[in-house]
Amino acid sequence: DELSTGQPELDERQPLLSNLPAITCKKCSINAFLVLLLVVLLFGGLGIAIWLAILSNTKGGGNIAPDKNFALVKRSSWGARTADLPSELLIPHTPVDYVIIIHTDTTICNTSASCVNQMKVLQNHSMDNKHLSDIPYNFLIGGDGNVYEGRGFKIQGAFVPKWNIKSFGLAFIGKTLNVKTVSRKSYDY
Repeated sequence: DELSTGQPELDERQPLLSNLPAITCKKCSINAFLVLLLVVLLFGGLGIAIWLAILSNTKGGGNIAPDKNFALVKRSSWGARTADLPSELLIPHTPVDYVIIIHTDTTICNTSASCVNQMKVLQNHSMDNKHLSDIPYNFLIGGDGNVYEGRGFKIQGAFVPKWNIKSFGLAFIGKTLNVKTVSRKSYDY
């Protein structure tokens, strides 16, 4: 049976791929197994890498080595007076846009006892002589290596007018002109 086109008539009962040879070679089976094994190893390795990345982030991992000597000395620990802070001194949003680094222009402290004393002197001078509601800085860094809480994170500082509402004040206790230069090597972990 031929159609008017001269082509032989196709029988619907014949599969389209009946003329292709069956793939039964042993080499092909080994290649397929190797490809499957490589895919499994690839996805397994990817899964382990993701798991390790998540694990290192949840345990505080990262590129910066933690310094076990760092200490944040809270207000209660250095004996701060109770501040008379009006509610309008709350910082309206965090994170703030700027961090202003300054010095207190006072005596440098090198021990915890001298830094605590310097914090009290700064607060008393600020509240009694300058009539501020508290110490003007958010945090202070002493020569003993500790960070001392001033006003903290939520209260505006009183160190630079017009900038206090959008910044934190981080002050070094002392005069920075009198500080000896420290070599870069001493900061390496």
